[in-house]
Amino acid sequence: MVRAKTSLAIFALAIVLGHEEMPNQGPATRPDASIQSINLGPVVTGSAADDRLQSMSDASRPLDSISSAPKPGALSDVIQRAEAQLLSVEVTSDLLNRTLAEDEIELGDVTTQSMIGVLEVLVGSFVARQSGVLAGLQPLIKAIGQTKWSSDISIEPALADGDRVAAGQEIALVTGKSGVALELERSVLNLLCLGSGVASLTSKFVEAVAHTKAVICGTRKTIPGLRAWQKYAVICGGGEPHRMSLADAAMFKDNHLAGIKVTDLADRVRTAAREARRSRPLKFVSVEIDTLDQLKALLDVEDGLVDIALLDNMSVDRLADCVALRDQSRSHLQLEATGNVTLANVAELAESGVDRISTGAITHSAQWLDIGFDIDPKAALRSGAR
Repeated sequence: MVRAKTSLAIFALAIVLGHEEMPNQGPATRPDASIQSINLGPVVTGSAADDRLQSMSDASRPLDSISSAPKPGALSDVIQRAEAQLLSVEVTSDLLNRTLAEDEIELGDVTTQSMIGVLEVLVGSFVARQSGVLAGLQPLIKAIGQTKWSSDISIEPALADGDRVAAGQEIALVTGKSGVALELERSVLNLLCLGSGVASLTSKFVEAVAHTKAVICGTRKTIPGLRAWQKYAVICGGGEPHRMSLADAAMFKDNHLAGIKVTDLADRVRTAAREARRSRPLKFVSVEIDTLDQLKALLDVEDGLVDIALLDNMSVDRLADCVALRDQSRSHLQLEATGNVTLANVAELAESGVDRISTGAITHSAQWLDIGFDIDPKAALRSGAR
């Protein structure tokens, strides 16, 4: 928990007000399989994904696999290390500053300045208007602690990222200068509502396949400039972030393979995969296919070169055929269903026996989770000073 320093008057307000804590419903449910695969570092080679990850502290090391049911606290540990890798204080501060710049914060909030005195203080809360899964609160609190307003406002979380939140439940207690809180309110809520919306939708997909071994994965279909934010939210919802960029994994998709005959596929993939692995440590190598013949060719490639076959826009029956073919070959190749994945069909796709399901919907189609900022009028200290 990060709390900015506050004046004694503000501290006294928080004590006098008090607040009834609503029950913390705990982290979103996640199937064991999704926890096993959440790994921001390489999942196959075991080496660091890049020099940035290699230089990180132990707290932000690539996330370890969990081979059995997670122990208490394991999920929060996964999220904390995901935050360290994806959303450092510097990264989140830059994101927050860019959102504040859109509001021309340096020119001042004319509405607040004309109504609120500089000495006025408030006590308020971030409150969920609907149920969902929280994502983004922890990094935002740390980022605010690095701003010039750090001594003017305090945010005390009542929940942690990854926790379920009920409609009407308090998410965090806010105390501090009224003007500062009102200036920061929209920028903070925009990011918090966006992240929590992604986490909430991801959680629904994860719950839909919880009776299977399938892992829900994100894609690169993210809002420009907000990929790290949305990928972190996917993890908070129980999903796997998949690759972060074009540099950390090799994905040979249909456009890369255009014009290559099935008879030549194994040799071309073998050569390309070796070249890609020589160039840098990779999280994985995957190849997109849409026919059984292509899968047969891919199964001829020796284990360790290709990790995942992307099964593009296949029917449930065809997916089951692919699973049977893979299992008969005793290959270690993982099978990932992709394309046209929705909440309505994801359970059926998972029941085919695939290992992974990737969908861009959890980031590009997630609705914001409605979160508001409510001020307690009885606790506010008014001042005529301007």
